[in-house]
Amino acid sequence: MASPEVNEEPAKDEDIVEPNPETLDECVATISLGFGRFVKLGGYKGLDINLGSLHVAVKSWHDDLFIYRKYHKIVYLSKHKQVAFLMQWITKTKPIFTALDNSQVLPRPNYSSPKYLTVNEAFAVALGLTLMGIDPEMVGDHIIEKLIYDYYSQLT
Repeated sequence: MASPEVNEEPAKDEDIVEPNPETLDECVATISLGFGRFVKLGGYKGLDINLGSLHVAVKSWHDDLFIYRKYHKIVYLSKHKQVAFLMQWITKTKPIFTALDNSQVLPRPNYSSPKYLTVNEAFAVALGLTLMGIDPEMVGDHIIEKLIYDYYSQLT
């Protein structure tokens, strides 16, 4: 089996294009739509997504990809690398939160469960799998839990 051709010539600085603000807004909109599906499938109650924090995550993701590509003189990054950078920024910025109204001073007890404490990591894993073309529902629960634990333990 022949190996694919690899361009050995490094990219020039002008080949690496900076992120477009319109692209960032499209990414935020797409991810926030995926959040609704995530909440429904996961059986979560009382969660919301902070679009400002999500925008910071997406902007930081794009900035990191640009810096990484420029430093390593790479024009295109693999989908795996791009998804990993996005998952990292989702878990760092934690855009998902429990939406409490004025009558609730403290969160309800179920918000202290591991399911809710690791909701941002779970969302990052589900989003990453989806972006890789893998349906999170088709992956075993033990694998999902291991991925969530790995992301959560790295950041705490």
